[in-house]
Parts: sequence; C-alpha cells; structure tokens
Amino acid sequence: VEYLLRKYDIHLRPKTASTMILVMLPHHEEPYFLRILQLIDLANLPEWSFLRPFAVPGARVGRSELAAQASKDVAMVRSLGRLSQRNIRLPCSQHSLSFTAAVLVEALTLQTHRKGTVDERTLQTLLPFVVTACRNKKPKNLEGGVAWQNWGLVLASTIVETSVLAPEPQKLLVTSVLHGLTQQRQAFTKAMKKKSSAAFVQNRDSLSLLLSNGMIVALTILSQEPLPLSGADS
Repeated sequence: VEYLLRKYDIHLRPKTASTMILVMLPHHEEPYFLRILQLIDLANLPEWSFLRPFAVPGARVGRSELAAQASKDVAMVRSLGRLSQRNIRLPCSQHSLSFTAAVLVEALTLQTHRKGTVDERTLQTLLPFVVTACRNKKPKNLEGGVAWQNWGLVLASTIVETSVLAPEPQKLLVTSVLHGLTQQRQAFTKAMKKKSSAAFVQNRDSLSLLLSNGMIVALTILSQEPLPLSGADS
C-alpha cells in the first residue's frame, strides 16, 4: 500500500488522499491504516483532521472515535453513506457494510443521548441512502443485494428508535422497505431456477431472514406516532 501511495503520489493530492482514507476506514484497526495516516498531511484535509492524534506509531483508531466524529459531522455521515453504496458493487462487501452500519448506528445513538433525538440535518443526509438500500431496486446479485438491503433495514430501525418522523418520510420509508422485499423475493425466485438444491436452501434461509426482519421494521415504523405536520393542531 505504501509503495502505491508513493508511486502515484496519492498522499500528496488532497482529493485522492481524502478518498484513500475513506476507502480504508473499514480497516481502521490495521497497522497499515495508521501508516497511511502518517504518510498523509492531515492538516490539509479538514474533514479528517480529527485523525491527527492517531498519526503516530502505536496509536489505535477505535470505532468509537469514528462514531463520535460522525455524530458531530454531517459530511462524514454523507461520506459513510456513499462508501456503503459504492461498495455493494464489490465482491465481499459485507465487511464494509457491517462497519459503516455499526458506525452510523453508534453515531445516531450518541446524538440521541446528547440532544434527545437525532439531528434533523443528519436525518436529511442519511435518509436517502437508507431509502435506496431498503428499496434495493436492481440488485446486481442476490448475496450483495441482501447485504445492502440489510444495511438499510438496520439504519431504518435505528432511525425509528431514535427519532420521530414526519408523515411523509415515514410513508416513504415504509413503502421502500416493502418494495425492496418484493424485489428481493422476485430476484430470488429467478436466480434459484438456475442453481443447485444446496444453493437454494442457503439462499432461501437468507431470504426468509431478510423478509422477517423487513416486516418487523415496516411494522415498527407504522406503529410510530408520526410527527404532527407544521401548523396542525396539537
């Protein structure tokens, strides 16, 4: 990794350096991530300046530090959403999706503890990614589609637990969850016509779990008392 950074001067250009850090975030506990931080001039990257104390030998960037920053920084929430959405195109995307989901869930929880609810700007930033994941309109493959959709369901459930949605986003979220479940079931039926019985059982179990989780999330959203519309009577 260090050879590639030096060969192509990735660490010297702010845009590529910032992208490098974002892409490597799921590996934040690995020694090579700390080496990347040491090679990049973080003073020129305001969005990653909070990592400067960790750009020393022997340091360790914990998930809690990343979540704490995301709870205060809408730009980081947006970056984590984009990273998740882009990584579903890659093989073995489960690790990255699990990481971003865990960081975002913890960030929302921290915001709720501080303010009593999730900040409106955070919701506005995160909701489009969650809706897209829940809808999962055109899954490239069954396995990747399930992982991306589960990411959306986890975040949708957390949003409902930590905030009160207005009627319109509440309806959008429920519709997206149900639409995505229908899409995934159709994709499963089509894919299983070409697979072996062993693959059928494995994917059937995965789909059953997804459908069960999705219905629970949808019912949880529907059971929430919606936020009154502006100007409506109390």
